[in-house]
Amino acid sequence: MRSTTPAQASPPPGKVNREVLLRDVRVALAKGDEGRSKLSAKKDLQEWQAQRRRFMRLACAPRPPEDRPAPKVTRQWTRQRDGYRIEGVLIQGREGQTLPAHFYLPDPCPNETAGILICSGHAFEGKSYPLYQQAGSLTARSGMVALVTEPFDQGERIQDRKANGEHQSWGTQSHNNTGGKALLLGWSQSGLEAWDGMISLDALAARPEVDGQRLGVMGSSGGGTQSAQLFALDERLGAAAPSCYLTSHASLAGAAGPQDAEQWHLGSLELGLDHADYLAMRAPTPALICAVEGDFFPIKGTRACLAEARKVYKAAGQTDHVQLEVAPGEHGWHAPLQVAAVRWMAQHLLDREITPTPSEAVPMTPAEARVSPSGCVLDLPDEISLHTLLAQEADHLASARRLMADDMRLNAVRDLAGIRVQGKRPAAVWKKLSNDSNATNQKGLVQMSDGMQMPATRVVPANPSTGTPQLIVGRGAWHRGLTTPAEQETLWIDPLTMGDAQPKEGAWYGYFGHSARDAAWCFQLGHTLVGRQTEQIMEAARLLSKPPRLIAEGFIAIAALHAMALEPVLFAGSSIKLPFPSWQSLFNGADIGYQFAFLIPGALAVYDLPDLRA
Repeated sequence: MRSTTPAQASPPPGKVNREVLLRDVRVALAKGDEGRSKLSAKKDLQEWQAQRRRFMRLACAPRPPEDRPAPKVTRQWTRQRDGYRIEGVLIQGREGQTLPAHFYLPDPCPNETAGILICSGHAFEGKSYPLYQQAGSLTARSGMVALVTEPFDQGERIQDRKANGEHQSWGTQSHNNTGGKALLLGWSQSGLEAWDGMISLDALAARPEVDGQRLGVMGSSGGGTQSAQLFALDERLGAAAPSCYLTSHASLAGAAGPQDAEQWHLGSLELGLDHADYLAMRAPTPALICAVEGDFFPIKGTRACLAEARKVYKAAGQTDHVQLEVAPGEHGWHAPLQVAAVRWMAQHLLDREITPTPSEAVPMTPAEARVSPSGCVLDLPDEISLHTLLAQEADHLASARRLMADDMRLNAVRDLAGIRVQGKRPAAVWKKLSNDSNATNQKGLVQMSDGMQMPATRVVPANPSTGTPQLIVGRGAWHRGLTTPAEQETLWIDPLTMGDAQPKEGAWYGYFGHSARDAAWCFQLGHTLVGRQTEQIMEAARLLSKPPRLIAEGFIAIAALHAMALEPVLFAGSSIKLPFPSWQSLFNGADIGYQFAFLIPGALAVYDLPDLRA
């Protein structure tokens, strides 16, 4: 076994490995900052923006057809209020899926006024949450039409229900469940939400009271995410005012991390894409960043976001078309931010200077705000859930991929998972940590050339058999490997995020496990957690005296299966026990939980786990 001299004590491998990932994140972001700083010529600016818009269109899949007809909008009721009225409507989205929404209209309504899409944030009540009702009312009382919508798994769009009709999950938990399934299909949670946003803009532009050339978008928190991304994607939007979302990846890296599945995109950091670019790729179209001082989206990053966006707006000749409004307080769409957003819309879409007057009154009770008969669109005739839609697409891909030749499939597996060939991936060396040279079980690290570390135990029996060595993966290389005897040469390792390499802090919404935050950074960097783990297993196998038997169970078995399938010459056999039969089986239920981190984006168009055993 190749070796180096004994190493000094080092920080926990989980911390070291995360810092390696964040180092790569910072390098990627620095390139993005440098690129924005170099923009000057109009041609360069246009090419830079076009490249990022192309990326967003691909990242936010699936997209509605360009030649789609106007959506069917059915009015369910009208509520008259002082100076405006509210219409509860059902908008036909994808086939079999309905978007319940509220139109807020001035009364009397001016002809061809601006139309503002208001995207709900992560509130269980969705569009009926008091703050979103108040935003709709403020917009209408300021002379513009508002359409307030809600994403999947909020309000009347709960997709995961118990037998008694109550919700099983909602909000970010549900979005990450559907987002994980979408990744396997080559889709994304942001794409599913952007589809709804585009259909909603269709419905808004079709109103006779609205000038389709005067459309804007705003929202807070999760609605800030939706509005920022929709602004980047849909060039019909002439103004945006996302609130309580825009910051910088650098500031998130040291705070809340990558966040929900709809808040980041595969491979975005390969382009150096940061939050500022959602606005910058549309420069000089007016955009107002709304923020609060005490947000968990760090205000320092928000100020950096403005500075980076202004580089591009300056190159576009309209530095003043991107501004920042900051209010005191914690995360939330407080009245000063709503006022600033509505004022921004009137200024840039109607060429009017106004002073909107907020009201603490909530326009509707929960019962009045309900649009669908039962309060859940899944009870409508012919409605299908998002989980059913995703399962149908998985079935379609399963039929199509059976036609792929095995050699083509394995090449595609390597590309999708980001698994490099030997010589191009990080190499490994053994670093001994224990001082007892006579110990049978020796504590150490497998040090990767990219700086990552795997906790490891090397077992060298006093009278080793001539049998096949063992490579035992992800089962606690230190806390189990050091105390487990073996009759043959054995190497215990814990690849990235597994066993004794688990990060001790910063779990990503703990429901999705200790691996998910690092997996999300991997996805954004253009590779995968499974791919990095697979490479580490392959290189560890080369440290043994001859090809070992590969032993793995649980989630790390997914990486072990990839290693065995792609480079079988490294191994003399295996015992691999997967945590579930196939990725396809995840579509049988709503909850994917810890599995999120161990997915390969787009995999089901090419292969499923059983294909790797063939």
